[in-house]
Amino acid sequence: PTSFMNSHGPSRELLSRVLPEMTFTEATAAYLKAYIPSSPGASMLPRFDDAFFAKLLNETFSTANHLMHGAALQVHPDDTAYPWRNSAWQTEYKFAEGPNGSYDFLSRMLEGGYTPQGYYNYLNPYGMKNWRSYFFGDHWHKLSEIRAKYDPKDVFGKPLTIESIGE
Repeated sequence: PTSFMNSHGPSRELLSRVLPEMTFTEATAAYLKAYIPSSPGASMLPRFDDAFFAKLLNETFSTANHLMHGAALQVHPDDTAYPWRNSAWQTEYKFAEGPNGSYDFLSRMLEGGYTPQGYYNYLNPYGMKNWRSYFFGDHWHKLSEIRAKYDPKDVFGKPLTIESIGE
């Protein structure tokens, strides 16, 4: 299918509505310049109730870059290290939102009673201290035990890798 959900990058249909005064090539270049250079992080978002979602959109700036659907949502949260099987969409924070964009967005989520969720292939919001829970929920403890068993000397260690609780 040729819908925007099955293509990479901005779709011709979407860009023609958002930037109707530009050609597709000009609009794509503007999109890439505004959104691709770097990112201060991303979050997975659960399904919000309608009133909270409207409030969130009115008070913050964010864009959805992935709608979550398909087989991944049919896996039980405890069957893998990735617990966020209730996500509806993912948002990536942009520097255009200002230095506090992701903080403001996540603060509003917490105020609304929702848990911020992360996807490990994307950066966590800048300065986040509890990144283990953000990416893996309570599963990070189990990951640490596995790490202690199979990589006790930290051979595969790198920044933002779950540490071993072993010796």
